[in-house]
Amino acid sequence: SFEANPIDLTRPNESVFLVLYGTGLRWRSSLSGVNVSLRGTNYPALYAGPVGEFAGLDQVNIGPLPASLIGAGPVNVVLTVDGKTAKTVTVAFK
Repeated sequence: SFEANPIDLTRPNESVFLVLYGTGLRWRSSLSGVNVSLRGTNYPALYAGPVGEFAGLDQVNIGPLPASLIGAGPVNVVLTVDGKTAKTVTVAFK
């Protein structure tokens, strides 16, 4: 089985960003139409578009992630683009 390491937000003076990958995101209506929800809090996308070196692959960048996620453990990541919700994934925070 595979288990990812939790994301560490405890390092002082460091900003941590979450990068998600998917397909079809480049066709969004606008950047404001892309939101990521963690523990019920919405975070606007800083970027949502193509990954230059991989045809058809898109990415979404959000952050910096808040210190309030320190110690949160597993958290659902809900990506919504133009009102359509992608499959929920889970990340863990140390």
